[in-house]
Amino acid sequence: MQGGDKVAFEIQYRDDIQQRMKEEYKKLSGKTVIEGGFARDVINSNSVEFENTYLELNMIYEASFADTSWGDFLTRKCAEFGIDRKLATYSVGEVTFTGYKNITIPADTVVSVDGGNYYTTDEEATTDESGTVTVPVTCTTIGSVGNVAEGLINTLTKTIFGIQSVTNLEATHDGYDEETDEELFLRYAIALRTPATSGNIYHYYNWASEVEGVGVVKIIPLWNGPGTVKVLFLDSNGQIASDDLIQTVYNHIEEYRPIGATVTVVSAHSKIVNIEVDIKGTLDVDELLNEINNWAIGKGLDLKYLSYAKVGDLIMNQSAVEDWDNLLLNGATKINFDDEEVLEIGEVIINEYHS
Repeated sequence: MQGGDKVAFEIQYRDDIQQRMKEEYKKLSGKTVIEGGFARDVINSNSVEFENTYLELNMIYEASFADTSWGDFLTRKCAEFGIDRKLATYSVGEVTFTGYKNITIPADTVVSVDGGNYYTTDEEATTDESGTVTVPVTCTTIGSVGNVAEGLINTLTKTIFGIQSVTNLEATHDGYDEETDEELFLRYAIALRTPATSGNIYHYYNWASEVEGVGVVKIIPLWNGPGTVKVLFLDSNGQIASDDLIQTVYNHIEEYRPIGATVTVVSAHSKIVNIEVDIKGTLDVDELLNEINNWAIGKGLDLKYLSYAKVGDLIMNQSAVEDWDNLLLNGATKINFDDEEVLEIGEVIINEYHS
């Protein structure tokens, strides 16, 4: 049905179906349908299946529209408009083996985080005269879970004669989870509702956003004069993007951008904020850092400032904290961020509370 306030489809439930079937049966046979009779049993059992059919039809109805679709249905709907769901990727990095010189490390050697992720070496390598060699590795588990801090990959799963230890001197990176339904629909909605044409800002936004691993994006036109465009972004984990991802985004845009445009692709950089506070009670610093980081990630590139009031509010969320005083952020009560800065918490100094 079309027009007015009428809906295109409406679920029918068993009670209503039974009532209509009873009325139709009475019209056809002239008999009353009583509970427990054969005719009523047939009507009741069929009404259950008819209700199930309506429910299935409603799922098909919702799956046909992007704003109510989900999963593979949404993937296929968006693909009709050239918007493909970004897939998960494997984290990569490097590990350094230490031992005797001239020891060969076979390709596909497995190392791991103690009790955690596994990583395989991407190529064969041999220790040098100092007894060390650095080898690229790839996590065996797909997604952001493979991104770990420096020093955490420290376990050989199988003994290699002449090798004493292994570690990653830098964090692993570029492991991203599959794009969620919400993230995919947002890209779909932006692409269809904004006039991306002739290399305008929406075109650059779409080109950058469709690269796997890219999260929030901001386009700054004419940032360095006529014909210049800056593409600023964070990765899909809400973090500063790796050099590899920045280069991938740049290369992708270069395939499509108009001739004559000068494009600069960058990720944000960290602004370190140290926290000092007097605490009455017990403050769980790790929990505080986690809450601040999650809040900042939620802000993305729209983070403008961090105030002592916000940090104080997060501190008071902890039940073991009775009160706080003299809270300073880099010696001030408020820290401002420019368009290319994201928050990184440095030191957290806790002092004795004096009432």
